[in-house]
Amino acid sequence: MLDDSTDDIDTILARAETCIDIAKRRADGDFVYYDLDTINREKQLTLLESGMPQALADGEFVVYFQPKVRVDTRTLVGAEALIRWKRDGKIISPADFIPIAERTGFIMKLDMFVLEHTCAMIKQWQENGKRTVPVSVNFSKIHLRFPHLAEKIMNVINRYGIEPHYLEVEFTETAYTDDFNAIKQAIIDLKSYGLMVSMDDFGTGYSSLALLKDLDFDILKLDKSLAGSDDDARGQVVLENILHMAQELSMTTVCEGVEDKNIVDNLRNMGCNIIQGYYFDKPLPESEFASRLESPIYENK
Repeated sequence: MLDDSTDDIDTILARAETCIDIAKRRADGDFVYYDLDTINREKQLTLLESGMPQALADGEFVVYFQPKVRVDTRTLVGAEALIRWKRDGKIISPADFIPIAERTGFIMKLDMFVLEHTCAMIKQWQENGKRTVPVSVNFSKIHLRFPHLAEKIMNVINRYGIEPHYLEVEFTETAYTDDFNAIKQAIIDLKSYGLMVSMDDFGTGYSSLALLKDLDFDILKLDKSLAGSDDDARGQVVLENILHMAQELSMTTVCEGVEDKNIVDNLRNMGCNIIQGYYFDKPLPESEFASRLESPIYENK
């Protein structure tokens, strides 16, 4: 954006190159305007990028646990481990730092940090006599570029002496479409160790039924956009058939991002197994989640 017609051509070209660099790093549009807000935002993101390694070393990254609730019994049956960045008493949005970590490859260290912390917490819950539930950990598709992912995960699990069935490995849908052969082998390897494998965010991209046919994962996580509303007739037909197909394939179904009682009731009636979302619970710090393990029934929901 030219806000001063007196700018010389070198200045204009430099700003254009800046916008090109920004556009290459973004996945949310084709247009970038050179203005004060954009430049300040990019400076903030650059600071986040340069600060992540030290933040990890300094313990600024923490793990929260969002409960997964069995919809028919209103009982806590699992959780998803979610990373948060706490700096100066504030939470930095994952929407800000996760894309940066993906682009730079730092996400691999963050994923392993979450796995390590999750295994430590499961071991602690067991040692304290608490009811223990499976916890899912997200892994970026970047891990698939390197061999022996299953072995690396099992090395951490074995170090803490916990049983593999307490861990679920989640991959997003794009991991399946970007490198089918790599993800297929990864699933085979993970399941051979007794780990459960989950396909996350089903429905956010160009979901292919071939994925359900060819890949032997245990859990299908539906994006909240698939749940829609009960007045969307076509959407309801799609949702009901996906749930039925998953049941026929012996997959557990989880719908995430659910906040509305009508949607919960609708999903229960259609046979969805598990709900994850603010309707039942937000992501909880480890101390609050440990308390929830002792009170696993959501009686007032």
